[in-house]
Amino acid sequence: MPDLSDLAGVITLLRLQNNYFHFDDIEPNYVAFNHLSDFSYSPQAKVGDYEEHTLNFGDSFTMSVEVRGSANNYQWFYDGVMIPVADESEYHIASFNSNYARTYHCEVTSGIVSGLVISSEDIVLEYAGDVPPDVETHEPTDITSTTAVLRGEVLSAGGLDVTDRGFYWGLEPNV
Repeated sequence: MPDLSDLAGVITLLRLQNNYFHFDDIEPNYVAFNHLSDFSYSPQAKVGDYEEHTLNFGDSFTMSVEVRGSANNYQWFYDGVMIPVADESEYHIASFNSNYARTYHCEVTSGIVSGLVISSEDIVLEYAGDVPPDVETHEPTDITSTTAVLRGEVLSAGGLDVTDRGFYWGLEPNV
């Protein structure tokens, strides 16, 4: 949007609505025209693209929004609920699990242009499902005709709660 501030004494009505302007488009004109009784600049179109992602347990994921402006404030939400301390242009999930399977968006406000919120399109994160535990079984030792020492360990719980540990044995494999 062009800087119309040179026309401040001439323009009596200015409406900037339902477009793809960012704060840096509105800031010069806001300073020049915010005194007008008929100066409006809201709502603006959402920024970014609608996204859907299916993630596995433990994946990392970063979502971001780009809004131009000199005094932007960011706030991320999931399912309409504000995420505390998620106040940067990026929101990072270090290790994904089913608790993060939600719909996210970011709302951006300006320290200069008051009363305007520019929202991002939704980012939908879906959970691919639980990952089975990763288990390592070691070769038996100290084998006799009636006993053996068995050893194994759970390397990763995957996406499940590991509540039982033990061995199954028999004459047939995988019984």
